[in-house]
Amino acid sequence: ESQAAKDRHESLLKDFESRRRARALAVPTDDKEVRQRLRGLGEPMTLFGEREMERRERLRKLLAALDAEDGGELPVPEEAEVLTELPDEQEVFYTEGPSDLLRCRGAIAEFSLVRAAQRVATQKRKRQDPDEDEAAEAKGVLENLENLAIESSEFADERPLSGCAFSPD
Repeated sequence: ESQAAKDRHESLLKDFESRRRARALAVPTDDKEVRQRLRGLGEPMTLFGEREMERRERLRKLLAALDAEDGGELPVPEEAEVLTELPDEQEVFYTEGPSDLLRCRGAIAEFSLVRAAQRVATQKRKRQDPDEDEAAEAKGVLENLENLAIESSEFADERPLSGCAFSPD
């Protein structure tokens, strides 16, 4: 019984490994290219009732099976260029934005970093002193809320449907 369990476990591992390899393979999304690759592998281009996605999955499974047979190496076509070393130059591939964008991003970063520093400091303080007075903190929040005032609302009948409040700072 333990041998059967070992065999079942081994087959599950093989199945998992083959599915992992299949997911890792780069399969073309263009249907014409998928058909050409299938024809190049000696497989029929289309099976009866097969759609594009099913054809692509079949190619993926075939490539994964070839990959498993070769021990992880797919055959390289003759016309493919094999790079033995990487090029030394690193090409800049971004486009510089206007100076207004840079200025705005700087302002956003300054605002965000100040808030993040406050949040981290609060979390550190709470971690160091877990018995911190939460009632005092709630009271501070309520004092901040007292500074808010309703600036606009929409009336439909006797009562407002929506309200809008802005902080004075």
